[in-house]
Amino acid sequence: MKYTKERVFKIAQAHHKKGLAVIPTKNKIPLISEWQFYSKECPSDEKFQRDMKRLQFEFGIVLGKSSGLVAIDIDTDDEEHMTLINKEIPKSPVTKRGERGETRFFKYNNEKSGNIKSGKTHILDILSDKKQTVVPPSIHPKTQRPYRYKKKVTLLNYDLNKLPTLPHGAIERLKNLFSDHEQIKNNISTMSQGRNDQLKSMAVAMLLKEMDTDEIVMELLNYDEREHKIPLFGDKTESVYKTKDSYENALLFLNNIKRSLIENEITNSEDSSLKVLTLGEYFEPGRFPEPVPIIKGLLNKQELHICSAPAKAGKTLLQLNIAIAVAKGDSFLGHFETVRNKVLILQTEVSPTNFLGRLKQVTGGDIKNFENSIIISTERIKINEEKGLKKLKNAIEKYKPGLVILDPLYTLHSLNEDSSTDMGPLMTRLMEVIQTSDSGCLLIHHQGKNPNGHRGSSSLSDAPDGNWSLNKGKVPKEATLKFELRNSESPETLELYLQDNLQWQSSGFTIVDNKNLSLDDIANTVSNEPGIRRKDLIKRLSSEFELCDRTVIKKITKALNNGLINKIKRKNIRGYCYVTPNKECNNELP
Repeated sequence: MKYTKERVFKIAQAHHKKGLAVIPTKNKIPLISEWQFYSKECPSDEKFQRDMKRLQFEFGIVLGKSSGLVAIDIDTDDEEHMTLINKEIPKSPVTKRGERGETRFFKYNNEKSGNIKSGKTHILDILSDKKQTVVPPSIHPKTQRPYRYKKKVTLLNYDLNKLPTLPHGAIERLKNLFSDHEQIKNNISTMSQGRNDQLKSMAVAMLLKEMDTDEIVMELLNYDEREHKIPLFGDKTESVYKTKDSYENALLFLNNIKRSLIENEITNSEDSSLKVLTLGEYFEPGRFPEPVPIIKGLLNKQELHICSAPAKAGKTLLQLNIAIAVAKGDSFLGHFETVRNKVLILQTEVSPTNFLGRLKQVTGGDIKNFENSIIISTERIKINEEKGLKKLKNAIEKYKPGLVILDPLYTLHSLNEDSSTDMGPLMTRLMEVIQTSDSGCLLIHHQGKNPNGHRGSSSLSDAPDGNWSLNKGKVPKEATLKFELRNSESPETLELYLQDNLQWQSSGFTIVDNKNLSLDDIANTVSNEPGIRRKDLIKRLSSEFELCDRTVIKKITKALNNGLINKIKRKNIRGYCYVTPNKECNNELP
């Protein structure tokens, strides 16, 4: 669509009709003198038409009471600053970007306008009464490109009554965070001790400020590498050198300091009580973000799922099916809708040549509509090492995939998979990367001896938000796919078959049980105890065959449909009872 003044006017008019206080601007500066009065009352239709005579290619929204909006205008892309901001300022469904940083919109709740700095560095503005912000599709004066909304959610197409409010006290807490952060940096700059003492002082200061462990370790590592010709945590001549991984050495160093503080009863003089929320605060709209689906009913953003499978089961083909479905926004296996997203695949097991061959077969060579939506790397990184984890984080930040597929796990670390001490921290660090990004992750892993479990430590099963199991079928080119989800109801197991184009397709849902409960088993149980109550039958079969109640109920229904058992009503007993067909169906059973 051609970018004209007429088009800009129509969009500005749509904002006005939605009850927002619209004003013309130029280079972010309002072109009318009385615009601040619009914080209390939106301009009338007559005033709007008068004001818009000055409209060129840029307009803004006056914030505060009249528009019902407050905005957090973040003026930094610095990773450290964003980490602190995201601790207190939640993400908003309506967010715009200009030259750098972003502006998050929230529902007005009598917030006061202000700003936050870190030393002399401007961090963000709180835009409320008597403040305005330029909105898309206005042209940014520096970039000469239109402002844009993230995720295509705009002030026009979103129900502004559903916008979240800022958490109570968030601005003050954020000011304190930046004040503490600046104080720590100042303390560091005035240090003149050796490496060990410098890093100890830093660690103590950050511990007393109750910063997160991973955040402290990263601060220590960054300072150590930046300020010391020979970094302490990589120096084999120092007592802090325990492993080849600098991150692990810094973590051990920090844990020793923690123990020393506890032994000497040194604590933060400020409030160290447990952080709590009232039930009312939990129920505040927007307090916790709604899940953003990637594969609806299966996988959401900021979730980590593991898919395990034995060798030659077809897990590489399954991940390609998933990647293509998400990249195109197509259905996955004919049962699950996807939301179109970019996909990053880190494939380190199959050679690039063989992987290309499989891609050609799965896609049929037709990649025109999604050739830029799937990004592939075959670089062998180690995510248990800081260098490798940083590469993964940088790739996610640069390419902004909605879904990250890592295949397979054993090539991505140099640890003992049977050790919870090794795998627990690895999974925690990987989950932190995903939970602080706008991506979901599917981690491909080899199956252990248990066909429904992962190889290695129980940490691999306990940590993720979802566990998928791909198992070979009874005949070649058939398989089953089982799901166990933590945050929603798990779908039934799917039966799969492999097509000639190497795409998995589903032939429907199935019932998979470990002890092969047959319909004859159900009939025999009922025959041995005619008139058995429904709940007693379910309980007995669940216990004997080690199955969940839902699976047993489905099998009982099949036995009924096949005429192997009948259900009756008995006197003075609630619910149904069961008998076999050769037993007279009456109400005289004992």
